[in-house]
Amino acid sequence: MKADKKKLLVIGATGFVGRRFCQQLIDQKYQDRFDITFTARNEQKFHSLFPDFQNQSIRFETLDNYDKKEVEKVIAGKFVVCNFAGPFAKFAPNVVEACANHGVHYLDITGEINFAKEMILKHQEKAIETGACIVPFAGFDSVPSDLAVYISLKKINEKNELLQSVHTIYKAKGGINGGTIASALNISSSLTKEDLFNLHYLCPKERPFFPPLLESPRKNSSGQHVAPFFMEPINNKVVYRTKSLSNHTGYAKNFIYLESMYVSKKFSFITSNMAKASLLATNYLMSTPKLTPLIKPLLPAPGQGPSEDQIKNGFFQTEVNATSDKGTKISFYIEGVGDPGNQMTVNLVLLCLESLSKKSSHTAGFQTPVTAFGDDLIEFANLFNLKIKD
Repeated sequence: MKADKKKLLVIGATGFVGRRFCQQLIDQKYQDRFDITFTARNEQKFHSLFPDFQNQSIRFETLDNYDKKEVEKVIAGKFVVCNFAGPFAKFAPNVVEACANHGVHYLDITGEINFAKEMILKHQEKAIETGACIVPFAGFDSVPSDLAVYISLKKINEKNELLQSVHTIYKAKGGINGGTIASALNISSSLTKEDLFNLHYLCPKERPFFPPLLESPRKNSSGQHVAPFFMEPINNKVVYRTKSLSNHTGYAKNFIYLESMYVSKKFSFITSNMAKASLLATNYLMSTPKLTPLIKPLLPAPGQGPSEDQIKNGFFQTEVNATSDKGTKISFYIEGVGDPGNQMTVNLVLLCLESLSKKSSHTAGFQTPVTAFGDDLIEFANLFNLKIKD
């Protein structure tokens, strides 16, 4: 390995998304640019997934995420850690602490806002002191949402106006993996209803802030009814952390972010309400400890996920509708090719890694994708099958 290569450590190389990320690094010859180490708990499982691995100029090490000394040892001296081992509240605390202690940058794909808040409270000051740029939510949770608001902000501010609202509306096709289910169960069992509605949940130094608008029927720009997107309670917290870390510059008072999904165009009012009711019922089941054993057997286990055809043929499209404080409206689209929670998540972590590696300096502390990388996400988007269209 050349001494001038940046050292990249991948944790969770045998997980459903982690192994796809590792394979993409191999296929795209990232070892020519980075000094790479893959880690997982089970070496035998790793070599069964990567039978030709001995031919690669990449190292493998076993890693027990619960062993604090072992985690500190493997992380010290690295440039960046890409972590795919979830649920993150269970497996990642020692990893994040080690990155903060040693000034090592960090990316993960969590949607666990409870985990992220705990890490911010415990390690923010140390990360700032050591220069570690720590970026959770670097996958489909929550790069597209964070980026949609950032682009809207830039477009509205160019008109010397303030950003009043952003409504993102998703179309998506793909499957769900067991790691995502495990993380979702962790979130639902750990948060109160007040936590879910508090838009400043990830902004510990700010007062609680709740949506300034009453829940009313949601529509796209042409008047079609849409339903709340199940990721809204996660992604809106990231959007508001970006706003807070940016000192609220360029945003109107009582800025509101909404995230929805398309339903059947025919009878959209009825189907949007059915989708909303189904979402509420699912959330209730997942957040009720006595009921979760009833639904767990019906869901993928960790390490399991959609078929290769589902992953290959998946996609997402986000319609972004923004309004300024003066009533100016803008619209554009963000699109991704591949299953959102699996292939596009890998691509989005690679986008963040690209942005991180090209920067000569980094904003220290717990950042969002936008506050860490900003315009670089736009500049490098096309390299990773992420399209921004008017």
